[in-house]
Amino acid sequence: MNGEDAHEKKESILCTVRQNGLDQPKAIYAGGGHSGLLTESGKLFLFGWHDDGQCGTSGFEPNDNASIPVVRPLTNIDVEEAALGFSHTLVIEKGTNRLFAFGNNERGQVNGKPSASETLPTTPEFLQEDKVQYVAAGLFHSAVITREGELITFGCGRFGQSLSTKMNANDQVWSAMRWRPDDNSRLVDVACGRRHTVAVDEKGRVWSFGENKYGQLGRTTKGKTDSTPVLVDGLKDIPEGSRARICCGWSHSVLQVELPGGENAFYGWGRNDKGQLGTGNSDPVSEPTLLFQNKNFRSVACGSESTVAIDGDDKIWGCGWNEHGNLATGCKTDKLKMTKTLGAKVVGPPGLHDGMTVIAAGGAHFFATKVSLQK
Repeated sequence: MNGEDAHEKKESILCTVRQNGLDQPKAIYAGGGHSGLLTESGKLFLFGWHDDGQCGTSGFEPNDNASIPVVRPLTNIDVEEAALGFSHTLVIEKGTNRLFAFGNNERGQVNGKPSASETLPTTPEFLQEDKVQYVAAGLFHSAVITREGELITFGCGRFGQSLSTKMNANDQVWSAMRWRPDDNSRLVDVACGRRHTVAVDEKGRVWSFGENKYGQLGRTTKGKTDSTPVLVDGLKDIPEGSRARICCGWSHSVLQVELPGGENAFYGWGRNDKGQLGTGNSDPVSEPTLLFQNKNFRSVACGSESTVAIDGDDKIWGCGWNEHGNLATGCKTDKLKMTKTLGAKVVGPPGLHDGMTVIAAGGAHFFATKVSLQK
């Protein structure tokens, strides 16, 4: 995208009106350089970088009667959930739970078989019969969890971040390896980093595989690549009945644990050279370490080399890489510990009542909005 196009697309409006009133936002997403907003009715608006078709059939539609262009939603698909990678997008279709993917496919991160970019939403052949519950997108690989609780990954596996895929003799049909823990527990969450993948099962156990150069797998065998999921041992003491959610940056991981009493605990590990784990220093963290103590955070999101969080008062905090002002702290210096953002108060669209602030962090940007509390 050239500078002129970027300027024209910087200021835009979302067409979020339906016949019976305002279609309220439900979730937001951020990728390497593109972003998304999902509404309650399943309309997904994608905007930003589009060199590889990662915005799919969304787009800007010039309007001579409007001072700024209108962002149109993804066509022909109502969306339940989405994940944005560096330059590709995954969506789960509302109602059918079918996976569709589009964007850069040089490493097979869209359909499992490396090829040119896919500009139209497509379903990988090995997922044609599956209903998908969760999705995650990394730099050059993707992950899904099926309704049955199986983990399936595809795309770049050079560093073990994607479980191996197998191709038949005629070089046409690909079938992805499916994985569950040995005790057959269901997987309930997954996140993809640059070269690693982390998953959580129904018992609250955390599994990781891929590159461990910076300790991003959560174990002391730094530098060792694991191409099969291994239990992250340092999290054995999570209380029974807790719920866990994982997010990953390029080379760091943050686990949010919702404790039985309603409080949140956060554990982090991996690369910390820019302060992306908020420990107050730049030392790497090779084992799960309790983070953000004495902070009343209710959710976090990982950017490529940063972490942002929302506290109980809807204030936004950030730490890590800040070269482009991507933490909104009023400067461009990296932050080794959580620092409160500056600027305008986060609001939602007109007509939104009882909204909740949510955040999404991408390559070098994050954004926030209030979304509907309706589920």
